[in-house]
Amino acid sequence: MKIEPVTKQLNRRRRGSSLLMAMMYVSLFGGLAASMAMFTMSNVEVSAGHDQLVRAYAAAESGMSYLQLQLRQMPKPVTSAGVVDQTLARTLFSGSGGIGDRVAAQFNGTTNLKGKTVLVSSTSIRIPPIALASSTDASSFSLQIDQDQTDPRILHLTSVGKCGDITRAVSMSVTIEKRLKYAIYSNVAIQIGKNAVVEGDIVSTLTGFSKGPPVWLLSDMRALSSMSSLDTDLQNFRNYIKDKNPSIDNRLDVRSTAAKNAAAAQGFYDRNADGFVDDWDLLLNRIDSNQNKVISSGEFVNPVTGQSYDAELFKLIDSLSPPLESGGATRSGYNDGQLDARDAYAKVKGSIKVGVTQKSWDDWSKDTSSSGGAKYGNGFREQFQGPIYSPDPTVPPVQFAIDQTDVPTILPSNFDTTAYQNQTGSSAGTQSGTVAGGHIKNATITSAMANGGSATESTPFGSTSIQATYQRPVFQNVTFENVRIPKGLNALFKNCTFKGVTWVDLETNITNTSNQTTTDPSAGMTWSKRMVPGKGSFSSTTPLNATNSLGFQNGNNLRFDNCTFNGPVTSANPTAYTHFTNSWEFTGATYFNNTVDPTCTILAPQTNIEMGSFSDPNSAPSTLVGVVVAGNIDIRGRSVVDGSIIVTGNGASNTTLAYFGSSDSASDPNAMPEGGYGRLYMRYNPSRTMPNGISLPISLTPTVNSFRTSTATWQW
Repeated sequence: MKIEPVTKQLNRRRRGSSLLMAMMYVSLFGGLAASMAMFTMSNVEVSAGHDQLVRAYAAAESGMSYLQLQLRQMPKPVTSAGVVDQTLARTLFSGSGGIGDRVAAQFNGTTNLKGKTVLVSSTSIRIPPIALASSTDASSFSLQIDQDQTDPRILHLTSVGKCGDITRAVSMSVTIEKRLKYAIYSNVAIQIGKNAVVEGDIVSTLTGFSKGPPVWLLSDMRALSSMSSLDTDLQNFRNYIKDKNPSIDNRLDVRSTAAKNAAAAQGFYDRNADGFVDDWDLLLNRIDSNQNKVISSGEFVNPVTGQSYDAELFKLIDSLSPPLESGGATRSGYNDGQLDARDAYAKVKGSIKVGVTQKSWDDWSKDTSSSGGAKYGNGFREQFQGPIYSPDPTVPPVQFAIDQTDVPTILPSNFDTTAYQNQTGSSAGTQSGTVAGGHIKNATITSAMANGGSATESTPFGSTSIQATYQRPVFQNVTFENVRIPKGLNALFKNCTFKGVTWVDLETNITNTSNQTTTDPSAGMTWSKRMVPGKGSFSSTTPLNATNSLGFQNGNNLRFDNCTFNGPVTSANPTAYTHFTNSWEFTGATYFNNTVDPTCTILAPQTNIEMGSFSDPNSAPSTLVGVVVAGNIDIRGRSVVDGSIIVTGNGASNTTLAYFGSSDSASDPNAMPEGGYGRLYMRYNPSRTMPNGISLPISLTPTVNSFRTSTATWQW
């Protein structure tokens, strides 16, 4: 037998093992390749599914934003009820002209629905799928509004986004309510003077400048005794920020080092370290001698006179933001005798909304012609002073060119005050008591009842510019309860108390010289000046009475001096603003404490209201709670308005809040009353409801923290 060499045998074994190993690796790599292919396919499917999920969620969010936009732009149902209860909420949702009908009208017939229609039932609204215009994968959303079964005032909004076969939903809730969420709403120009602070939004519907700046603000830090240096600082600061303050809130942003250094180079420092420079920082810079960001009462003393620089201003700032409701928690630093960051001072703590454009206001404010605005302070910044702080970062501090989609239009015709009339006089019950006895109830007051003789006085009382002179019956030291004041009384009430509801009758049909009903305030002034034939012509100095003046006979020019009101004062609603003929003045210490209807203090849509003194504002303190509605209103003195001021008339030049001069027509920002400026604090109070009789659209108010995601439980 032939013996093979060892090396040859080894070589044959190696060739077999290599083949085996190769086959093993081929199998392994083949398996890996197949696995990778399957894994890749699985990843693609997972990725596609995840992409569709994200797109479905994005579609749902887009749908919710779209629904909120449509609800905001949609004309809302109108109600005269002050409070939306559960019964009214059901009617407002499913009744004729309700939310269901209005949502359907908002969507039906639009290209978005592609011929489909909104389905409305008694408790729900379903809106068909709407494709996203920019989508390439047929992403869409469907919308639904459901009325809560337990509380029908709550509506649940749901948006279901769909991409492919995947759906995702988002939801949130809104509440049907009736609120006018403004501290001040006015159809005439608004003047807010020194020592006047507003907490809440301000609205001026004016679209022109014939009555002056739509909103005129004066700095509270101006005109402090012996502080001309601070006046100079304020002027220089306004000039410095005019091109550096795009939000127009009169607060210079110095959060960047460059801005901070540039401001410091001009002498402007962020003394309270909040990242902004405003009027408060300028005051701190001049008065806070130890630079501890606090102004003590001792530091606020004028070293020349030994008296406070402005005691009313100090008190105003120290007592800002009291509890919204009786018994509520008091904020830190409230009325503690020192001024600091806890007082959170701002001229306006809210948003200012005006009907004019920013450019038109700026151009007009520089116009030196007789119709121009330079006389109010040359330049926009001179007419718009003081820091404006919007507590909501999503709402700009100043909004221009507003329209009805932003705020409702409120006219005298929106008001029906007859419900208050029905709570007075014989409608309230049997008459009891007498004026002579010091208490009279459920009565219609007559001039024959007057227990204080008569008085002849000019109106406005104490003004250097008068409109008329009146012979008045005088009532003094009487308690009136649920009484009617008939047209033509034109009385003076001194040291009287009014309980329940007080109703003032006025001629409602104001006519022009052709004896046609008018809404024109110019015709209203002519109507006021009509004299009885054969009794001469009108003169502001001729005493008017029931025998010589037709305006006297048909209107009510009243003065309440040192009176207390424990319920609302309301009136009939004339077709036009009549200036002095329908005018009420509240002088002395006037106090309103509504124990009958705290929703309303004054409801007089076409009446001129004057509160406070022209010569000594501090001598005429007043407190008003709830809604104050007037054709026009001027408030001077030491006053608080805890609710909302609504100025509906269009005949007055402006509504003046704080001191602007010694006459009703004055607009002098430099006027200094002998007794001091007083102080005026105006706050929108959300805890106070609206009174009945004001026809306004409802609001759909989002519920805080109600937004959430969920799996869709329904599809179209």
